[in-house]
Amino acid sequence: MGGGNASRSPEEGADTPVYCALLPKGTTSPNGELVYSREIRPWRSVRRMLAHGHDGRKNDVVFCGSEAQQHVVFFPGDVQDCVENMETHAHNKKWKQWNLESTAKILEKRFPNSFIWVVRPSRYHLNTFACYQNFVEADMFGVPDHRNHDYGALYHLRALLESAVKQVLDIPEGEEDPTFDFQVILVGFSKGCVVLNQIIYELSTVSAGVDPCLNDFASRISAMYWLDGGHSGESNTWITDEKFLDHLAKHVPRIRVHVTPYQIKDATRPWIGKEQKKFVENLRSLGANVKVKVHFQDRDPSLAFHFKLLESF
Repeated sequence: MGGGNASRSPEEGADTPVYCALLPKGTTSPNGELVYSREIRPWRSVRRMLAHGHDGRKNDVVFCGSEAQQHVVFFPGDVQDCVENMETHAHNKKWKQWNLESTAKILEKRFPNSFIWVVRPSRYHLNTFACYQNFVEADMFGVPDHRNHDYGALYHLRALLESAVKQVLDIPEGEEDPTFDFQVILVGFSKGCVVLNQIIYELSTVSAGVDPCLNDFASRISAMYWLDGGHSGESNTWITDEKFLDHLAKHVPRIRVHVTPYQIKDATRPWIGKEQKKFVENLRSLGANVKVKVHFQDRDPSLAFHFKLLESF
């Protein structure tokens, strides 16, 4: 996505220092404040880092947050990239306000008292099309192939989050992650929803009890948000198979769906709206706690309002 991601890595001069501490009661913070209880507090709130995940996979992650009680992990869509890449792209610079850093700040307002983690896709086809091949098998444009239900999206997500937390909180090797019991909220936007869809399939592994550590991580997922999901493939923009949706309904307490006419009213891709409707209907029939909102219904479908959903959901 964004332009020139091959020429400028997020690691080059983009890492804003974060001063963090696990502060015991009675000590003084770097800001000169007296701490009344043990806190996890990064003192500056924006950082980019390379996080290590499952089986040698890696993703750049944008972090934003201060005092936190939960993790929010966000998967962006096509076009969205680091600000410097979007600024230098001939076409995507028009949408640069929705860069990964700005989106992290938007999410910080939407989810207060949270650590925000924006996972940058591992590849961008033509510097535009988000490819999440670290989470799901996909073609060169990032269109997913969900037939492999053991691809390791959940394993990678767990390891990626652990790696990022250790960097931000500067946790010494061998010391316990103080956020180990934080709830986890997953948010997918547009193409980023393919990661959430792959996780639906992999929740069946959790149900089978194959890996206790993975089961523990999955049990911490308190909510999943689908924001205007869509991709250029001709199916599986929304998962409709009740066999797999049953696992989602049983394992995730809150499921939220926010859409705009840009996706569900696209005349060139009518299956998106049909699948989205079926996704919700099937989850409701399975007893899931699912809520749906259609935004900008009185507006013509447009990319502008598609992105603006990030501020209104």
